[in-house]
Amino acid sequence: MEGGKRRSFPDVLVALKKLDEEILERLDDEAIVAEISNVDEFNDHIYESLAKIEIQLRSVSRVSKDPSATVSSDAVTSKTKLPKLNLRVLQVNVSEWLTFWDLYNVAVHCNDSLSPVQKLIHLHTLVSHSAKDAIARLTLTDANYDEAIKILKD
Repeated sequence: MEGGKRRSFPDVLVALKKLDEEILERLDDEAIVAEISNVDEFNDHIYESLAKIEIQLRSVSRVSKDPSATVSSDAVTSKTKLPKLNLRVLQVNVSEWLTFWDLYNVAVHCNDSLSPVQKLIHLHTLVSHSAKDAIARLTLTDANYDEAIKILKD
């Protein structure tokens, strides 16, 4: 699973985004608001599921490397629930970046209880439009969190 399926997931997200845009073009203003809410809810579910998968893959990888190590399912499950953040989603407006970053930095980036991949999941759910497109192809890994921040800051 780690190789083929994971690499194609960003392509699926791009295709879904295109379909969402086509749907939005055909809706009236009231329906657009409802559709955006549905899309956001769907995206939250996807990224939460990906976080769970990532944690499971890591625990399996650790156990296979060290057969004497055991991982309690409670410990794995407790890390998969990401706290709900009340940050406003960053829109296209670049002038909002500094305000967004200040809030995100305090709530997520400097939060030592979150792993880098959990921070990346939060970041994915809190950016939209060109910012989301810029980091959409990054797979959800610890290493890619710093890369996503670098892309957005540039």
